[in-house]
Formats: sequence, C-alpha cells, structure tokens
Amino acid sequence: MLRKLVLVISGAVGAVIGVGSMWVFHYILDANPAFITAHRVLCGFVGVGALLVIGQTAFSLRNEKPRIYGLFVIGIAAGLFVQAIALFPTNCLDDCQTDFTLKLATFLILIVDGYSSYSRKATVAPPK
Repeated sequence: MLRKLVLVISGAVGAVIGVGSMWVFHYILDANPAFITAHRVLCGFVGVGALLVIGQTAFSLRNEKPRIYGLFVIGIAAGLFVQAIALFPTNCLDDCQTDFTLKLATFLILIVDGYSSYSRKATVAPPK
C-alpha cells in the first residue's frame, strides 16, 4: 500500500513539474521569438550547455536510481500530454496539427522509457 501511495505522489509531483515546465517553455518561445532569432549564438551556447548538464544528470540518475528517473520521466510525459491537449486550438491549421502529433509521439516515447526504467533494478558499480 505504501509503495502505491509513493508511486501516486511521485507521479503527481512529476506531472506538476512537467505541466509547469511545459507551460513556461511554451510561453517563453511564444512571447520572445525576436530575442531568440536575434541572439542565435547566445541561445545556441546556452542550449548546448543546458543539454549537456541535463543529459549527464539524467544518465547518472538513470543508472543509479532508475525508479526515481522513471517516475520523473512519466511525470514529464504527463505534463507534455496535458499541454498538448490544453493548448490545442479549435481552429487549427496544418502547423499546430504537426505540433500536436509530435507532442503525442514524444509522450509515447517518454512513457515507454519511464515505465521500463521504473521496472528495472539499479546497476551496481564494481568495488574498487
């Protein structure tokens, strides 16, 4: 019972983090495209640096604590799904249909990765 409660709480926290981060990401890109196009080199360096740090953190977390990583990824996927549904306009052209399809495809990939990581054991480093 306690494990299911922890799973539900972790999933809810991950979903809140996912929804919050996806909304912020959406509004930053919608509100400031002029800054991004005017400062492409700066945005490129910041983006590459952030991806390297996030990638290293996710890789180490995935190997050391796969259940936490799995719950976090499931929460991000839930946030992405909620954002795809909530921000889908009623009069949609081809552009937003492609965005919706890509978000749902990413959602499916993250769900599979999250559940597969949640169900495996941590790798133990050999003693030195």
